Amino acid sequence: MVVNRQLMSGGDGGASSGLVVKSPSSSLMVIEPTSAVQLNNRYSETSAEAWRAEQAVLALLSGELREAVGDIQQVLETLVRLDVIIARARYSSWLGATRPSFTSLSEAFGVTTTTSSAPLTPATPATPATPAMSPEPANITEASTPADAARSAESALSIKSTTSAEPATSAVPSTPLLDIRSLRHPLLLQQHRAAQKRANQRLQKAKRAANRLRMRPGIAAAAAAAAVGAGAAAAGVGDRGLEAGAGASVGGGVAGGSAGGWVSLLTEAEREVRGAEGELARAEASVPVPIDVTVTRGCRVVTVTGPNTGGKTAAIKAVGLAALMARCGVYVLASPTPCLPLFDLVLADIGDSQSLTQSLSTFSSHLVRIRTILEAATLCSLVLLDELGAGTDPIEGAALATAVLEHLAGGVEEGEDGSSGASSGASSGGALLTMATTHHGQLKTLKYRDTRFENASVEFDDERLAPTYRLLWGIPGRSNALNIAQRLGLPREIISAARELQGSAKMQVNEVITAMEEAKRAYEMDVDATASVLRQAESLYSDLTSTARRLQLHQQALQLDGQQKVQTAVLDGHKAIRAAARAAVRKAREGEEAALFEGAGRRRGMEKGEAVSGWSIQDGSSTGGLPKVGSASSAQKQLKQERIPSVGATVSVPRLGLRGKVLQLNAEKREALLQCGRMQMTISLDDL
Repeated sequence: MVVNRQLMSGGDGGASSGLVVKSPSSSLMVIEPTSAVQLNNRYSETSAEAWRAEQAVLALLSGELREAVGDIQQVLETLVRLDVIIARARYSSWLGATRPSFTSLSEAFGVTTTTSSAPLTPATPATPATPAMSPEPANITEASTPADAARSAESALSIKSTTSAEPATSAVPSTPLLDIRSLRHPLLLQQHRAAQKRANQRLQKAKRAANRLRMRPGIAAAAAAAAVGAGAAAAGVGDRGLEAGAGASVGGGVAGGSAGGWVSLLTEAEREVRGAEGELARAEASVPVPIDVTVTRGCRVVTVTGPNTGGKTAAIKAVGLAALMARCGVYVLASPTPCLPLFDLVLADIGDSQSLTQSLSTFSSHLVRIRTILEAATLCSLVLLDELGAGTDPIEGAALATAVLEHLAGGVEEGEDGSSGASSGASSGGALLTMATTHHGQLKTLKYRDTRFENASVEFDDERLAPTYRLLWGIPGRSNALNIAQRLGLPREIISAARELQGSAKMQVNEVITAMEEAKRAYEMDVDATASVLRQAESLYSDLTSTARRLQLHQQALQLDGQQKVQTAVLDGHKAIRAAARAAVRKAREGEEAALFEGAGRRRGMEKGEAVSGWSIQDGSSTGGLPKVGSASSAQKQLKQERIPSVGATVSVPRLGLRGKVLQLNAEKREALLQCGRMQMTISLDDL
């Protein structure tokens, strides 16, 4: 197509006449036949109309979208925020990290109040300093300037408890300011997993290659024959063993000339498999060593010392990353739940920024960074300083480093004349927490004259002459420069000369530090052993408590079961007694009804003087005679009143279903004492 006109090559007819068209992309001249001019003109006009229609549709759609551009922008921003949140969640899940808990800044300064428990509002400066790392967290209300946060923190320092007359700062809570256990650097973990993945991929690839070679016809037999031939040659059989091996390989289906090549390929593949397995084992063993970081609330500066390549810088980097990750909404790579303040800024001087273009040496570049950090730091900030005081004269560097750390701890005060000192005036500047690595011995002694300082050191294994990357708290560390140099292969004569030049005083200090490290390790072992015994005691106490509770419940169950059995027996007895009583009453009623008819005849016989065995009749003034018809109950009652047994007579008690012998009679009370088996009971004469 040339200038939106359809052309095609070839054809001789009519080529001498027509429209001459020039290509815009080259100097090519094209002759358009006369017969195609009108068709191309119509095509060009139609194409132009289609383009104008497309532009009109696009303009219409753009106009409609222009009205909703605000909503579209808001939706886009929301989608971006959601995507970032999901990315944080996925990264936290991939790391296997733990959700952190935050220490309120009012508690961080040891302030106890009854009016409000809300933490101080963290601040983010409008123009952060160059070395500052302060990503914007979601849903965090921030102050306008660092000065606001500093004033808030300084006011918090002056707050006193409304329930106590002592200063609030004198009652420091027992919970730590920063407590992160088993902390690991996320980048080191990422490198470890990447190395594992590469080694695993290499192993799988090598196994597939070896399996493909083993599946070729005759390779296994050829390899076995080669192994047999090699063994025979080693035993002195000579060429006959090799010929037998070659014959076996040929008999296995592989030409003798090519069998050796395939066997060597299989051997190389198996060697690759073993190498990949070794690489995978090394990758799995090189797990990043976790560290424990516990800073008490009264501590403002932590000095980290120890040998080069021991992990000092990696330790403070891990703490800084943990603070930033927690502030950004990313979980922290630690276990169990890490506890740390919500720092407003993380200010770091790590690495060398010397520059020829800016005329900055190593020392001056560090000073420029430190100046910027001191200007930007607030009482809610975390400051990380690597190799503080390095790059200059050791004495002057140590003095400068001490002054910087005291300033960050809030200890450098300005007097009335503007000079710095510790005698009078108000505290100027500082940070909530500062962690600094150094090799200066003077900084190791700050802990012993100021409670705001703490020592930490990276452990060094004197037997292997290698660091363990563990972080030890409470003791200073040795630089171990000579041991590190020996491990890195420096000539022995140089190491020996350096040890002689080091001097006995330095050796004594190192021996003291070594003894302290050993005492620290022994103390930790004792603590672990005590904790183990305590756990066993707690477990035993729990078991005993549980057993005692089970015994108590069992005893209560037995008592309850016995009570239930007694109650059941009593109820059954009551039921039996009531049933017997009802049966006796029925029997008595039946007997009384029959006795009504016998009573008259018996009475007539008694009147004639006839004796009744065991019974006597009290006549009194009664005239006797049969009861009247229709008054059976009265006759029965009268008969009972007249019948009195004699002592020694055998009688029955129908109401109770008992039989007994009369022992005594009380005519006035109409009662009789009966002997019923082994029991004696007093019964009314009316019941007999």
